[in-house]
Amino acid sequence: MKQKETAFKEKVLKRLKHIPNSWWTKIQQTGIHGTPDILGCVAAFFVAIELKRDDKEKAGALQAYVIAKIKDARGFACVATPSNFDKLAIHLERLSKYDTPGDMSMFELKGFERE
Repeated sequence: MKQKETAFKEKVLKRLKHIPNSWWTKIQQTGIHGTPDILGCVAAFFVAIELKRDDKEKAGALQAYVIAKIKDARGFACVATPSNFDKLAIHLERLSKYDTPGDMSMFELKGFERE
């Protein structure tokens, strides 16, 4: 039987992968402390999600620090639990419909053009 957090992570990734205009990856926690469990991009917005198996479990001090730094850099970062994930998924689905500028050239650096 899978651990509760592993089952939750699989459910989350399955739903996130159906959000249009998005990309997601899970982070393997071996040797990388503080980095949220899932990193992604939705309609040009950076997203970081720390997963917890229930509402009683809180982000550790380093996790909270990393989440705050991501928010300071104008990224979206949060702690998701089974009780709040549906609300988060709806928010991300709405975000995916955000109309980013068609001409993204202002975001490209010389020598790093999209292929």
